[in-house]
Amino acid sequence: MKPRLLAVGVFLLAVALFAAGCAGVANPEGWAPPVFEGDDILLFLDKEELSAVAYDGTSAVVLWTFPDENLTSEKDIKLRSVYSEPVVDDDTVYIGSYEGDIYAIGRGDGR
Repeated sequence: MKPRLLAVGVFLLAVALFAAGCAGVANPEGWAPPVFEGDDILLFLDKEELSAVAYDGTSAVVLWTFPDENLTSEKDIKLRSVYSEPVVDDDTVYIGSYEGDIYAIGRGDGR
């Protein structure tokens, strides 16, 4: 192999490795889709808060939000990276995060 061709190949390999090292890891985007349960809608109004909203066709009222930043018992709970829709089983809402955390929340009061 010619030395010049070898030098060009090594240079291109070095550029490719440098470019790969500068590229960031893609983060998941978006958040969980809403779930309709009767007249209630479970949705993420904010990426880190699940809310239950009562909707009667003309107006909407937020029934509860989890975690509730006004409750000291929930101040340290951070819902990061929730991309799957909430699962409702009777009176319990289950959500799982991308980080592996699973939460069971009371459907009636959000606790």
